[in-house]
Amino acid sequence: MKSTDRYAVQTYVRNRRGTINPGRGIACKNADEARRKAEQSCSGRADIGAAAMLLRGDEYLGSTEEPIILAVFGVCPPDVIDEIPF
Repeated sequence: MKSTDRYAVQTYVRNRRGTINPGRGIACKNADEARRKAEQSCSGRADIGAAAMLLRGDEYLGSTEEPIILAVFGVCPPDVIDEIPF
């Protein structure tokens, strides 16, 4: 099977101890929608940050590559920020 590209947003929340944790994941149709939804998710009270990403892999075999970070908004964990390709 050939590799497929999927776009998603990972939101981040801060717990009571101040640690940044993953929030909800949002599936998107394309890169522009992922960037837009990531930016919009940070405007509310629940999410402190979000990352738009490209996910590549073979869904049939369950093999995936590391996510490619397209954009980061708000406060995200350092490991996510370090993955930005620019």
